[in-house]
Amino acid sequence: MIRTIVFDFDGTLIDSNEIKLSAFYEVTAHIPGAGAELDRIFQDPNRRDRYDIFAALQARLGSDAANLTKAYGERCERVILDELEKSHVTEILDKLKSEGRKLFIASATPEVNLVAMLDKSELVTRFEGIYARPAGKADILKRIMEEHDLQTSEMVMVGDGEDDFRGAKEFGCRFIGIGRLFAGRADIVIDSVEALIRPGFFDIVAASG
Repeated sequence: MIRTIVFDFDGTLIDSNEIKLSAFYEVTAHIPGAGAELDRIFQDPNRRDRYDIFAALQARLGSDAANLTKAYGERCERVILDELEKSHVTEILDKLKSEGRKLFIASATPEVNLVAMLDKSELVTRFEGIYARPAGKADILKRIMEEHDLQTSEMVMVGDGEDDFRGAKEFGCRFIGIGRLFAGRADIVIDSVEALIRPGFFDIVAASG
């Protein structure tokens, strides 16, 4: 039986990837040349989080990384919380909890930022734990298993990114992929988290292993 569902956040529980990308350009729109520099930064496969991106922009254009990082966080938080309020995610999570499943978040967003934002949302009360960077997905899954006395066969990771897929495979649990990117690789592929509350869905997941 699948007792525990571990969700990625961005692109999984909320379609926030585009929100976060757009916010970089929105908070730097007043800086000449910032858009072109951001284009170059985003082409770098070694770029990391918001702090590194704005530090790189400061080094190239002399912009104030600290103020831009603050403005970026406030912009993302405002838009994401608004989108969460308009979504059906809370109802989906409540249905999963009513089935006796424990819910967690494992995100690539810096943990301090994610927790601070979700503390302002009704979503936070639906989760047994919220984990994020700097810990990797496989390490988070292992921590959840050990702290809650679970087996890998009782857990599933739900996500839309390669890091979600790799983390689940490294850890050894089933993976539900959101989007066609995972066709032929994930145990189950879905279009959105709404699929998780279809009758008998987790019977199919359990049989896929």
